Amino acid sequence: MYRAQGILRIHELTDMFMRGVGGLIPIVVLLILASVIGDACRAIGTGDYLAQAAEAGLPSEVLPALLFVLAAITSFATGTSWGTWAIMLPIALPMVHVIGLNAPLTVAAVWTPSAVGRRSLSLWRPESPWQAPSCRGRGQLLATQRLGVPTPS
Repeated sequence: MYRAQGILRIHELTDMFMRGVGGLIPIVVLLILASVIGDACRAIGTGDYLAQAAEAGLPSEVLPALLFVLAAITSFATGTSWGTWAIMLPIALPMVHVIGLNAPLTVAAVWTPSAVGRRSLSLWRPESPWQAPSCRGRGQLLATQRLGVPTPS
């Protein structure tokens, strides 16, 4: 659309596209690695082992809260919600089956704190490459300057 209206030139469009794709590479690598960790946990039976250990040593009422805290720590360490799901769900779901935990509560205990990592990264590194680009990117800035539209502050 910008090219058809003559707002941006081809090399500006391709430059923005390549920077956008380049910004996605770390995210894709992180998701692949989190999936590998989740698959490894599933393959060696981490979830079943932890479920049996938790059943023997902890009351079942405490386990969703413990999973909540572990998911928040995992999310903070990985910086991604999807990575947290890939790591924590293979651990939490066997607990539902082995111990008989409430399934919706257990899944919510894993999903809810997963946003901690994404939100906390912006506090520590405001210009983090893991974040989505802001709406005031180079393309919008060029477009608003050429159209004479004031840039939002």
